[in-house]
Amino acid sequence: MKGVFFVSRNKDNKDVKDFKQRKISFLTDKSLDELKEKFDYFVNSGVKGELSRFYISVNERNNESTIKDLQHYLLDCPTFSVTKLENKVTSLAMQPQNAAEHKWLFDYDSSEDLDHFVEDLILEGFKENEIEIHKTVHNYAVIVPHGFDSRRILAKYKDCELKRDASLCVSWKVKSEMNLEIDNQTFMSVYHEYLAQGGTEKDFKEKLATYINQAISDEFERVLGRRKLSEFLKGVK
Repeated sequence: MKGVFFVSRNKDNKDVKDFKQRKISFLTDKSLDELKEKFDYFVNSGVKGELSRFYISVNERNNESTIKDLQHYLLDCPTFSVTKLENKVTSLAMQPQNAAEHKWLFDYDSSEDLDHFVEDLILEGFKENEIEIHKTVHNYAVIVPHGFDSRRILAKYKDCELKRDASLCVSWKVKSEMNLEIDNQTFMSVYHEYLAQGGTEKDFKEKLATYINQAISDEFERVLGRRKLSEFLKGVK
């Protein structure tokens, strides 16, 4: 299992109107693809223009040692509220002593010399296929399968920070100004209501296409302005 947290931070959303910092955390054995819908729900629960991040622990967590830590905690805190149990279990599982693996994460805060950094890791004894490179919101994260004496490499690369048992930002998304999403239940309800009032399937599809096109046009006009939109459309023709 791994620890996951979704967060929208103040530092990412300084100029977003009505923004309030949010965060949820939990443990999971699901894949990233299986968690996508849950992250999308978190994103869409924010305000327009809000940037949200999806983090997952680099290392698997040890279920047995986490349970032992939880048992000790509950014995020491008999008045603990069960409503906070998920957050507490996640917090305990993310403690360094409950890591089931010992990968290290380097936060490489630059777009320069990344290849040289990887080459130096290879000189430290790592195989090329053991080194993971991930794009993050601004730069890169580099993961190696275990620890080593990192003093030389950290002294050489000033924009690099070692975070050891950390969490990797695997996805990020901004809540769109224009949200045309509609859940299946609502869509089918509108569709059947249209048919019940005497409309046809063909008419419904045509009206839906017109609505979407108009919504897109309105959004372009809002962003570009009427004159620039006209120029843009001429370019398309």
